[in-house]
Amino acid sequence: MRTFVALLTLVWFLSAGEASHFHGGTISWSPLWGNKVRFKYQVGWPQDSKEGGGCTDGDVDLKTILMSSYEWKCTESCSDNVSLTYRCVDHNDRYNWMVGVGSFNLTLPSNQTSKLTFANCCWSATMGQTDGVSTTRSNATDWSLSATITVQPRKDTGRINHSPVTALKAYNRLKAGCQSNISLPFYDHDGDKVRCRLAKGINECGGACAEIPFGKLIEENCTLFFNPTASATGSWVVTLMVEDYPGANITVEPYSSVPLQMLLEFVPTKSCCQLSFVRTTPGRNKVFQIPAGSTFNTKIEIEVDIVGVHLERLGIITDKDVQTDRIQADETVQGLFYTYLTWQSEPDRLGFAQICFYAISTDGDETELRCIFVVPKCTEGSNYTTCVPRNRSTCWSIDATPMVTPDCDEGCVCNGNLLWDGDKCVVPNDCGCIKQQQYFKVGFHVDLSTLQVMGVVTVWSLLVFL
Repeated sequence: MRTFVALLTLVWFLSAGEASHFHGGTISWSPLWGNKVRFKYQVGWPQDSKEGGGCTDGDVDLKTILMSSYEWKCTESCSDNVSLTYRCVDHNDRYNWMVGVGSFNLTLPSNQTSKLTFANCCWSATMGQTDGVSTTRSNATDWSLSATITVQPRKDTGRINHSPVTALKAYNRLKAGCQSNISLPFYDHDGDKVRCRLAKGINECGGACAEIPFGKLIEENCTLFFNPTASATGSWVVTLMVEDYPGANITVEPYSSVPLQMLLEFVPTKSCCQLSFVRTTPGRNKVFQIPAGSTFNTKIEIEVDIVGVHLERLGIITDKDVQTDRIQADETVQGLFYTYLTWQSEPDRLGFAQICFYAISTDGDETELRCIFVVPKCTEGSNYTTCVPRNRSTCWSIDATPMVTPDCDEGCVCNGNLLWDGDKCVVPNDCGCIKQQQYFKVGFHVDLSTLQVMGVVTVWSLLVFL
């Protein structure tokens, strides 16, 4: 089990001019307040590269922060540049890769489409063979990730759109001569229809634009299907765009487009047996709702088909403090292994958690990346938002002016003119009373001369909330 401590380690890398062997990335965005937008991104590098920082389990536990002079750049309707600052969240010693996650806020113009781009050189070398015809790509292939953002209320909801959210497994090994699928993870806060397509043009994919090697993309459900020949070799770049549409209507322009790029490698094999998630393991893109302060726990079960092969570890890619139990072999079913995944949400925050995992066997086989999404369970009369005002209107501060600070977080807010009463949203007439900086709910009996509460009540101090 990993133990997390509140210690940050900073590592600064200055060698953006050197070839960095990019392993892929993605970015998503959500509105905060006014024209401010929060971006969250994932990037992959070789573990032993300067950008990879030699990430270890200790770095993951200590939340080591890596810094690079590579930048996300506003290239349309804005001019901000943001240097990469990311935290190592997973690494793979066997195949030399790591994934980092980072975030930043930008203020963008209203009613315009802005574009954010992350571009430089170079992708990790790719050299492959297609049906006996050798295809070589240079080590100097540029990368480019591009996302579109529009800060404008939608006509159907009256709210600013959230982009789809996806996730990165920087390096994916596929067996030559064996059919396989990669079901891409995604979630949409607005409940929109999500589709995937191939990236196109230098802005979306730099010098790595290409068809899916030995396979195809099923756009409707964001699934990659592969049917490689036995002679398939080499590493390949996959560049995709993940987009959200209103309902099933895909004849209109998408609300937003975000990139997902990764590396694939085809390797020789003696068996097409696949490591797979089974039984009680949550399904692909499963959504769970939990109240604030509660613990989310789920069982992960993995089947290994090859005799003598065991499960080595469960890799976790998330920006949350997720813990896993020790992997155990099932005593009744041969080749079945299991572990438990646990996340404790904070009592005063109803945050959104994207938790992604994959399994690795002792012979080096890996599953695809599977993601689940844990969202707030809001009370009746409230709704989820990505930025809860710190000074929101409540029964004890009806005239408060909502104030958003840079560290605002996801949570639930009361709808319309409803006010927060401490544990639910109520109409103003159902609010209680205030005496000497304390709030008392309707129905509570209080001796106002001494503020002695008669019976069992809950009292909120105004000093806590103002």
